[in-house]
Amino acid sequence: MSHCKEALAFAVVLTMLSLTYAQDKSVGIGGFFSNNFGGGGVSQKFLWSGSSISGPSDIKLPDLGGGIHVFYSTLPIEVSVGAKLANGKMKFDNFRHLSDDLDFEVKISYCIATFAVMVKYPITLSKKLTSFPAVGVEYEFCYSVKIASYIYHYSEPYDFSRCWLKFGIGADYDLSKKIYLRSVLLYGVGEKNGYERKLRGDVFLSHGRSIKAGLGYRL
Repeated sequence: MSHCKEALAFAVVLTMLSLTYAQDKSVGIGGFFSNNFGGGGVSQKFLWSGSSISGPSDIKLPDLGGGIHVFYSTLPIEVSVGAKLANGKMKFDNFRHLSDDLDFEVKISYCIATFAVMVKYPITLSKKLTSFPAVGVEYEFCYSVKIASYIYHYSEPYDFSRCWLKFGIGADYDLSKKIYLRSVLLYGVGEKNGYERKLRGDVFLSHGRSIKAGLGYRL
């Protein structure tokens, strides 16, 4: 996962080449839902109501969100940009406060800009239906995060940005010669983000699903 961003940079180069040389070009717009089953890690120290408290504590960061995206697609590549709103719960397990072990959770919300590149291999199933396996890279840039005010952490919104490697399957259904419906189901594994690196403990694997649906127009 340490090479996720390098893979994203390579995918950008492929995208630039596809703008010039690829066939079957189209553009589109759609919506998506995605989630993270994992995330977080073992914290050794954080701030509680302004006072430094020693851990360790398991901090989990599951979330669920959705948004809209626009995409440019060629025969082998799709590139998309989008905006996502996500909500979750920052879960503290086995938090040791004084002589007690506490479990509690705090609401957290994110505003995220997404950039994704997906490589696909189309397989014709019928005159109107085409399926494709796909693999790609997605970067989620978090530009705003809100955590319950009585919890203070050493973090900026950017610390919750994350790079993902994703793979799955999709399908295009032609409504006409120019217009088609696209649906994609992906499973992804996320690289640890800046917040998790600051925990200085074991990191819980980020993994989750993405479901996308959109309307495309062939150029």
